[in-house]
Amino acid sequence: MSVGVRFAHKWVDYAIEAVCDFTPTGEEDCGVNNPGFGSELGTYPLGRNNPPQPPAKRDYDGIEVRLRKRLANRWSADVSYLYGYLRGNWSGIASSDEAVRSLQPNSGRAFNLLYYSYDAHGTPTFGRLGTDRPHQFKLQATYDLPWGTLVGLNSLVESGIPRSTIASQKNINFFPFGRGDLGRTPTFSQFDMLLQQDFRLPGRTRVTVGLNAINVFDQKTATAFQTTPYRDQFNLSDAIFFGGFDPATVATAQSFRKDERFSLANGYQDARVIRVQARFSF
Repeated sequence: MSVGVRFAHKWVDYAIEAVCDFTPTGEEDCGVNNPGFGSELGTYPLGRNNPPQPPAKRDYDGIEVRLRKRLANRWSADVSYLYGYLRGNWSGIASSDEAVRSLQPNSGRAFNLLYYSYDAHGTPTFGRLGTDRPHQFKLQATYDLPWGTLVGLNSLVESGIPRSTIASQKNINFFPFGRGDLGRTPTFSQFDMLLQQDFRLPGRTRVTVGLNAINVFDQKTATAFQTTPYRDQFNLSDAIFFGGFDPATVATAQSFRKDERFSLANGYQDARVIRVQARFSF
């Protein structure tokens, strides 16, 4: 049996991403840059009359405590607890951020037109990123019963992910109230089980029959929510947007259509799955 403690600190010095501004005809003009550094497009994509492009930031700290027991005396176990903290303004080259919705490596929309990088108060939106889960507990264990049945257990309990209000300015999503203003999705937990039995037949023939149950208790935890309150988008001048504004006042004045699905769950834990398998060897 062994006990281990591991600490990890990860960060981004420079990111390679698409940065865009407007052409005189109103179209997006994009180039690959280091957001916040280098060229004029990378540092002031909407001109020096507007705020600078904040550098891409993705910092992670995590400490894990782990207990392992190798298979002996019929049983084994691997138990771990991780406390982590993931924050910044960039979720990575294939974005997992709910406001970006882009899986194109190095060509996401996180730094297009600068609006994504600021909230409605004119403040850069640094904070906990969309996949931040502070607490994670994992358990894997096996036990060989005397008559040859193998029982395997797998359990996961982890914090929910941040939920943030999302709005759109000139077709670019942004967080009007910063990151994580809606709290988190519910705590996620799942319990899986494996049963496996060997049967010896005449000669060298052997049959292994297994039953694998995923989400044994058929939990239906909500994993995603509608976070956009309006069906319409903002079309404010840059001076007003970056100077700070009240989204509710603007939405009322412009008769924005409310999205009645706001704050309702729209994604759930996968339903229980049971698989039966057999393997013949001879």
